[in-house]
Amino acid sequence: VANIGNRSAGGKYIDHMSPVEQRFGAEVVKSAAGMKRSAANEIVKVLLPKYEDKLQRPEKGKSFTECMDIKTLKAKKEWQDLYYQAWKELEDLGLSRIY
Repeated sequence: VANIGNRSAGGKYIDHMSPVEQRFGAEVVKSAAGMKRSAANEIVKVLLPKYEDKLQRPEKGKSFTECMDIKTLKAKKEWQDLYYQAWKELEDLGLSRIY
């Protein structure tokens, strides 16, 4: 079975995924639906150079317990801030946040 979706280090490590990554991925997909390829390509041309060198050897990332409050199951401030920072970058590149 294919492991599809956002996951730290390509899904290599146990407990290294949180709902924040899944939400972000779903929001990006929905926001990009209907976007012209040329517009999407412009975004990719900016983002790919930032991450391309990590694709073959991704960083381990953080574990679920490092990202999430176990009692409330809400993202810790640092993780939530990273989510908003990533969305700000995408908005600056022209992707509209629809949520």
